[in-house]
Amino acid sequence: MIFTRQQIRLFLLVLMLSLSVGVVLMAFMRERMPPPEQMVEKMGVEADAALSDFKYTQLEAGRTKWNLEAARGTYDTERNKTLLEEVQAEFFGDTAADNIVMTAVEAEADLELETIEARGNVVMTMAKGYRLKTSVLEYVGGQTVNHDSTHDVAGGAAGIIRTAAFVELESDKIKIQGQGMTYLIEPRVLRIHNNVEAQLYPAGLHEK
Repeated sequence: MIFTRQQIRLFLLVLMLSLSVGVVLMAFMRERMPPPEQMVEKMGVEADAALSDFKYTQLEAGRTKWNLEAARGTYDTERNKTLLEEVQAEFFGDTAADNIVMTAVEAEADLELETIEARGNVVMTMAKGYRLKTSVLEYVGGQTVNHDSTHDVAGGAAGIIRTAAFVELESDKIKIQGQGMTYLIEPRVLRIHNNVEAQLYPAGLHEK
């Protein structure tokens, strides 16, 4: 097929107009698209919203080992940590009376390694009305403690709860204060490490 000079000019004109429109559309779309950091931030916000009302259950041999709940949770991909706010963790014993409940303002959890570090107004409620208060508390699964040394050793699967901070253990009958604490979930052994002081309450005189 042979094209005339006029047809070739018309074809080139249409091609140039098409290219011009394409460039304008690309520039318009680029102006409307947010920068990459804003897109990542938006994706992070959407992911955060999906983790509201966070709940996690750790099972072992078909039994619930512990539960972790929070009003809000976000996942830190770089550190492989789940960051939680308004936290409650419950560690289950052989009976309901053996269960331990821990609450805190915030926590970091590594669900693969079974570690939880709770911070801010940490309260641990145990059997027979005992309450332990401290500023920071760490749970490590699959660990026990050698009481003849300060080092942890691999042991029972129930795990330990520990802190190096100041602690206050209280019930209706006694209050014990000291620096540092280790609690073996099995066999329910608690040790306060240093500067221990105790106060006994006469029956009926202690006010909660």
